[in-house]
Amino acid sequence: MTPNPFTFGNPIRDPAHFIGRESDLRQIVNRLRSSAHESTSIVGERRIGKTSLLKYLENKDAAAVLGLPPEEFCLVYMDFQGLMEITPQRFWQRILQKIGRTICSPNIPPLVKEIRALDNLDLFDLEDLFTSIANEGLTVVLLLDEFEYVTQNPNFGSDFFGALRALAIHHNLPLITATRRELVDLCHTDIKGSPFFNIFANLVLKPFDYQDVKNLVTTYMQGTGNDFSDEEIHLVWSLGGGYPFFTQIAANYTFDAKSRAETGDALIDSVTDSFEKQVDAHFQYMWTRSSESEKITLVAAMVAKQDEQSGNGSPTLETLANLHSRAHLDVPELVKRGLLVEDEEQKTYQLLSTSLEKWVITEIQAPVGDQVSKTAINEWLSAGAGGQSLNSERLLGAFKDKYWSIVAGLPEDLAQKLTADKQISHEDFPVSQQDLSDSVFICYSRNERALVDRLVSDLNTHGVKTWRDVDNIPGSRQSNLQGWRMAVEKALDGCGAMLIVLSPGAVDSHEVQAEWNHFASYKRPIYPIIATQCEVPFYLKIYQIWDLSEDYAANVLKLSSVLASVLSEPQQD
Repeated sequence: MTPNPFTFGNPIRDPAHFIGRESDLRQIVNRLRSSAHESTSIVGERRIGKTSLLKYLENKDAAAVLGLPPEEFCLVYMDFQGLMEITPQRFWQRILQKIGRTICSPNIPPLVKEIRALDNLDLFDLEDLFTSIANEGLTVVLLLDEFEYVTQNPNFGSDFFGALRALAIHHNLPLITATRRELVDLCHTDIKGSPFFNIFANLVLKPFDYQDVKNLVTTYMQGTGNDFSDEEIHLVWSLGGGYPFFTQIAANYTFDAKSRAETGDALIDSVTDSFEKQVDAHFQYMWTRSSESEKITLVAAMVAKQDEQSGNGSPTLETLANLHSRAHLDVPELVKRGLLVEDEEQKTYQLLSTSLEKWVITEIQAPVGDQVSKTAINEWLSAGAGGQSLNSERLLGAFKDKYWSIVAGLPEDLAQKLTADKQISHEDFPVSQQDLSDSVFICYSRNERALVDRLVSDLNTHGVKTWRDVDNIPGSRQSNLQGWRMAVEKALDGCGAMLIVLSPGAVDSHEVQAEWNHFASYKRPIYPIIATQCEVPFYLKIYQIWDLSEDYAANVLKLSSVLASVLSEPQQD
């Protein structure tokens, strides 16, 4: 069986699989090769390809082809993700260690070793070293990934950044940083306004265009004995929108479907369903990190696009600004993040992909049967919505109440377009779902159903309320994937705490990961439970781990007491 060539979750390390970014690389290299050896700040949303680009530059063969041969340039990569307690001394110790390992001149490692032995490095020591490196005809380039962990770290003050700036400008040490937002927006108060940040040219990474996606698919499929049809490439494009991470996911599932000999509509349905399950948590991450104004602009772009398809205009910046007064401020930021894509020829804007549009619609709409009451809508309108365009209780009821402020500013005819696939009753809406703040959400894999049955029963016996899909979702909703997801999301939004039942199956489950990622954004208590010995995911190790694989009865009793105490406290989001 031919291995699937499309992977996601890790950066691209094989230079042969690094696709596109020609103009971005050209800008970086031109600045490095200039007489001033200038620095560049790479900015891009999570999973847009920042690390892959830095790792490509780090590769000596790839760098040489770009015009950065190892006898002239020593490119040193450092990833700061998660290094919350790093200090300037440790920063330089690690950088110098990597320089000593990778630089091609035999005269430099002894100097590096001598300086690393010092108890306290200062600027003069570093200036002497980089002057010696320059005298060898070499330029060290620091590739600093997740650099916000440095700029936001209070251990790094203005003296550190002043010294780093001096080295970059006067001592042949250009910097290539990678962050999710512009550097100047990612620093702690003490270094706001530091001249360090004015040495960079900003380079914003954007999604691939269609030709890049086609080149990626064609390159990866070489040697597999198969290829993608034009229709299958278009499917990958329409789902992923050119966003590298999402493109790899869509291509991965398309390859798997082809390996199962699926074709036509069956392949499209299979790939789309797998893709939507996988990206749900990532879309949620991007959405929750958007301001309310940015969310309104995204919704405005969707309805403006629908309006264009009806022959009533186009989603230009002017159109979006007419729908939302702050759109002209939001659009540039959303384009930088890749959530909006600009048609530079038509000067129009649309969401990244049809899959993201579908996700947003699902996110903001209230599932049929779960709308809040007509009375609650009228109370909301009378309390503060008087100046908003949408005063229709019937239309507001089609959306989750937490998004009323977003859709209420839209003209009624455009808001109606967001509910085109829903049947809205003119009758009173049913009352909202019961309060779940005193319940604990059970996150688990079906492989552990027997233990979870026992756990839920024991917790209930000890007075702890639980929410579990098989217990609390009506049969009609369980049999409908969309309805099931809606019910789970509502429970995640409402429950006061979460238990994650860990096992090898749970660790590998995309659904389990999506659930706890969603819940973690609320900063409510999370309690990982080991049901079967397994490797605890890194991001769950910050919580207290409860091992029920040993002394189950005693540990469940203690856990019940903790949960009862936590759930009795007022919920804070």
